[in-house]
Amino acid sequence: MVIEASVSGTHSSGQSTVVQSFNDPALSEKHGVASPYGISLIDVPVETWQVEDETRLMPVLTVEEPYTYRAKQLGDLSLLGVNYSFSVQRDMELVAAANQQRARPTLAKAFASLRASREVGDRLANMAVILSDRGPVDGEVYSKLRVPDDNDDTHLGIPIRQIWREQLATSVDCVFITNADEVPFEPSEKRSNDMQFRHDADEGIRGLYSGLSTNAVVELSGTPKHRHDRVVATLSAMVNMPFVAYTPVTRYLRRAR
Repeated sequence: MVIEASVSGTHSSGQSTVVQSFNDPALSEKHGVASPYGISLIDVPVETWQVEDETRLMPVLTVEEPYTYRAKQLGDLSLLGVNYSFSVQRDMELVAAANQQRARPTLAKAFASLRASREVGDRLANMAVILSDRGPVDGEVYSKLRVPDDNDDTHLGIPIRQIWREQLATSVDCVFITNADEVPFEPSEKRSNDMQFRHDADEGIRGLYSGLSTNAVVELSGTPKHRHDRVVATLSAMVNMPFVAYTPVTRYLRRAR
């Protein structure tokens, strides 16, 4: 069983993100997990017929934010937050979708390695999480705010909202949205410091998710630890619940090649 989740909401300049807090570099290196992925283990309660309140270690595979990933590939972090056109943001969504698809086999290999290790072994839960940094509708909000005259709302003749609605319905079980009013902004030269833009993006992202998603939407606020603990608590509560089967949006990726 795999829980698919993403973290959305306007940025805090990328200095301390929720997704980063679930990346254990030492554990990732030991079990062969490399960029754009990371991995960590969290304690979760698991109901079994043997022990009512047993806890197990559940792997969380993180997927890096696509704009940051692409900027690192090109060796130019100044690209972050520079181009908000629909075409560029759409490309980022395709990068994110491709990385999410590749996350499955990456998770499977890491899971096997963790199962075989002495320090984890039998304590490993028979379930895992893929946690992506950036939600499927973030790009549309950024584009409409920064480039209001760019009205290209389709991709290869397919409405963008249809693509994102299908992705939300078929590959995301839970969306975590950060609260811009309560998540501290950390200044950075590599991302926009426009506070009005941050506020408008926050409202836009919330509005779009409420109109598109039928999945669980959970608000994150407070300190980095509070946000991290909220994600852990939510995932723990979801452990014994049924999930929608994962169906990648492969037909859109194939048509885009």
